[in-house]
Amino acid sequence: MNQANEVYVGKYYGERPRDITPELVQTYAEGVEDYNSWYFGDSPFGGPVAPALLLHSEVYRDVSWYLSIFGNLHARQEWELFHPIMVGDQVTARRQIIDRYARETASTW
Repeated sequence: MNQANEVYVGKYYGERPRDITPELVQTYAEGVEDYNSWYFGDSPFGGPVAPALLLHSEVYRDVSWYLSIFGNLHARQEWELFHPIMVGDQVTARRQIIDRYARETASTW
């Protein structure tokens, strides 16, 4: 396997800055039918806040890292949310493989 395409625990796939725009929040809200007023106006945090999982699929924007086999199970994604993301902020998404799990085959159905 070409080392550039090798998948291993600890492999870092870089980062991507993202602007949290009103349009991005609107697209999310329409997709999940969640129109919380805090996303579009005032909130206890001093302005519109982004939905907590707005960037939940960011890791899949570039799937060149992804395993090229069928039947993958996404057993775990981990998030660290320290404070609300405000509409108008810029955040940085980072991707790194931190663990891999071997699939166990069932001996009986």
